[in-house]
Amino acid sequence: MKVEIWSDIICPFCYIGKKHLEKALEQLSFKDKADIEWKSFQLDPSLPLEGLSISTTEYLIKHKGMPEQQIVGMLEYLKQKGAEAGINFRQDISIQANTFRAHRLIHFAQEREKGNEMEEALFAAHFSEGKNIGSIQLLTELAENIGLNKTEVIEFLNSEQKTEEVRKDIKEAQALGIHGVPFFCDR
Repeated sequence: MKVEIWSDIICPFCYIGKKHLEKALEQLSFKDKADIEWKSFQLDPSLPLEGLSISTTEYLIKHKGMPEQQIVGMLEYLKQKGAEAGINFRQDISIQANTFRAHRLIHFAQEREKGNEMEEALFAAHFSEGKNIGSIQLLTELAENIGLNKTEVIEFLNSEQKTEEVRKDIKEAQALGIHGVPFFCDR
């Protein structure tokens, strides 16, 4: 069974969805036959790679145009739902950064059968550790931590490889009418 998942690393619902999918797969006798393919989606492609110097709350107030109390309530709800899924959401320290480079790295990792591990490392770095997922240094460190070759990763990240694959995923999402993530598709 192949499952395609359109996701963005700065999407808390994507992280929760990943955890729920993993839990569901554990219940299946054919869990080892599940082929998960992570597809790229950007909630906010205008974010800078170096990240914003404002809090997630401030970003969401500006980006969503919602009142602060509503944002604070939403983040509390996500923290609770995350805890239920085994996630320590620390959006008080998360850095809103452009995810395009990280999506390229996920494609690179998937070719080496490490896509799920890369996705998890990126989610944890962003949501629990407050790290900038736009940073080449951080991306290299995360990739090395999951067993990818550091030299290959540095060379890859300093190239334009997998740029078209990320753009293709985003165009495919648009063609499918995907406006929010996570979006799961079995083919």
